[in-house]
Parts: sequence; C-alpha cells; structure tokens
Amino acid sequence: MKTMDHDADRQPPPEKSQGSDSRKPGLKILFATAHPHLPQIAGGLQSSTQETMRLLTERGHETRLLCGLTGAGLLGLRHRLTLKLRRRHIGIDKATGQVTYRVWHSADPAALAEVRDHFHPDVVVAQGGGAVRLASACGALDLPAMIHFRNVEFAGLRAEVAALDPATIFISNSNFTRTRARADLGVDSRVIYPVIDAATYRVLPGGSHCVFVNPHPSKGIAIALELAKACPDIPFLIVEAWTLDGPEHSANRQRAAALRNITWLRRIADMRVVYAQARLILVPSRWEEAFGRVVAEAQVSGIPAIVSDIGGLPEAVGPGGIRVSPTAPVETWRKALRRVWDDPTEQARLATAALRHAGRAEMAASAQIDALENALYERIGTAKAMAVGG
Repeated sequence: MKTMDHDADRQPPPEKSQGSDSRKPGLKILFATAHPHLPQIAGGLQSSTQETMRLLTERGHETRLLCGLTGAGLLGLRHRLTLKLRRRHIGIDKATGQVTYRVWHSADPAALAEVRDHFHPDVVVAQGGGAVRLASACGALDLPAMIHFRNVEFAGLRAEVAALDPATIFISNSNFTRTRARADLGVDSRVIYPVIDAATYRVLPGGSHCVFVNPHPSKGIAIALELAKACPDIPFLIVEAWTLDGPEHSANRQRAAALRNITWLRRIADMRVVYAQARLILVPSRWEEAFGRVVAEAQVSGIPAIVSDIGGLPEAVGPGGIRVSPTAPVETWRKALRRVWDDPTEQARLATAALRHAGRAEMAASAQIDALENALYERIGTAKAMAVGG
C-alpha cells in the first residue's frame, strides 16, 4: 500500500453565484450543528455547509457557524485552554475562513445565548446532529430557526418535533429524506439537494483508480478491501474523511498495506486531487445514507459510481452508475466492478449518464441557494408577523 499526503489548504477559485433578488436585505445567518467541523472533522455535512455559507456570503449575507468541539489537535487544545481560563462557553476562530463558534454542547442554552449576544443572527439553520434540540433551544431564546435534515436518524424525535415552534420550516437533503421525515416525524419538508459548486470539483476525466472515500465500517471499507484483493489488476485509492482511530481502523490500514494495488490518501480539502485520479467511485455503504454527496461530486466530471441500493444513494447516482444490494456477497460487487472496468462501452455509457444527471436543474448551486434564501426570508417574515400579532 502506498500512502500519499497532499496540501489540504489549497483552495480553488470561487465560482460566482447569482442572487435571486438583489433588493432584499442581507441577513445574518447562523448555521448550527452538534457535529464538529473543519479542520477537526471532514464529511458531507461539513463540505455542504462550507459551500452554502460561501455562496450566501457572495450574495451579501453574513454567515457564521456554531458547531461541536473535540479536544483533539492544536485547535482543540487552544479552545480547551480558552474555555477554561476565560470561563466562556464558546471558542471562536476563523480556521476555515468563516467565523466559527465551537462548543462542547451546541444546544447548551448558555452557549447559544453567548453566540446570540455576540452575533445577533436574524435566523438559525439547525442541521445534522442535534438539529431538533438546537431548534428547540433557539425557540426559548426567541431566535427564528429552521431545520435542515441531513440524515434520517429520527428515532425518538417525533414528540420533540411536534413541540417546536409551528412556524419552523423543514428542509431535506433528498426526496428519500423527505419521505422518511414525513413517515417518522409527521412533518413535510422542502427538498434542497446538498450545494455542490461544480467548479470546486470539476476535473478532466481520465483517472485510473477505483476510488473509495471514508474508510469507516459503516461506509463499507470491508467490501472495498475484499474487492481490491479479488481484483489485483485494478488500482484502488482509499481516501480518509472522518477522523478515525482505534484497533479496527489500524487493522484495516494493515490489510490495505498488504495489497500492492491500494494507495491510501490522507484527508484533503481539494477533492479535485482525488477525482482527477478516479475512473470509478465505489460506495458500498452499509449505513442508510440520506443522499450520497461523494457520488454527486464525482458526477460533475462524468465519473460513474457503483453504490449500495440503500437510502438516498439510488437518488444520488440515478442512471450514472450501478446499484448493488447492501447485503449482496462480495462476488456480486466484483461482477459489477468488472462490468464497468472491463467494458469501455459500458464505462462511456455510464459516464455520459452521470454527467447528464449532474447537470439537472435541481443540482445547480444557484438554484439551491435561491431556494434556501427564499426559505430564510419566509422564516424571518413569519417570525416578525407573529411578534406583531402576539
């Protein structure tokens, strides 16, 4: 196994976003999640948040982020000392270029009040882990909140959702998520796919690797390693995303190291480095993915995918790839891989379909930001109307 490290700080030039209505006033928007954020952890939620905040900023809004904190690394150490010595609830930095508030518990009323008094947001977009609890805490502080569902871990949340401000707006990151939110929580939501600024990911096609991102058990690392072993002629590129450690991760690294056709890439900010090497994306997830951002990112460059037929992955891949049952044996995955890898005509057909799927109107970043802007203004307008009426 070869290990590669790249400069994770390289950033591509931004693609200009077109505002839907330049006459509307700029907003102060707080995105909030219980999950940690870059550079402490990377994933679809973090990438989507970063791009959404950047494009909203280009439209004249002021955006900031409230997120979870881990004690790991220099950033974690710095904030641990700050919180202890200054007796504050929040640590503040601009490690990502955006003002970020990091706290141990995002829904802690004292921490949220401290952020409110520091930023005075017009509206809060609660998303990812702890979104419902965050929205509830915002309501107690008279902060208008929206909820953006980015996973379908809804167990036990129906009563909490029912107790939220009736003016709360719900957004889902896929039609699959919307269907699950309606069934599990009894709420309707608007679908806005994850914001993918195409210029940030587009590469010239022609890579030579089967790429697997995020070597976590729930993402199907075991299947990826078995496929690499079964297909020694195919070069695999395994790319880290989440911060992983422990004996299971070490064992997977050792298994990969024993195979000469695997290159292991450390986490990287500029995913074009990865997609430039990709001939195919492999997503054998065991987890019920709400969407499948890595698939959509690759499709911008016409890179097809083989994915688990689970959750929102079928919606993400569309006709631009092959779906395999998540419970299928490795041999079924091997046949799907060989079908694409060994047949240039099939590869070209899927690549064309992937590119067309990426170009559909609902995946345009400008349209997604338009829809989000409209929801933000509507939520604020409803809050003002209720305040006057009350």
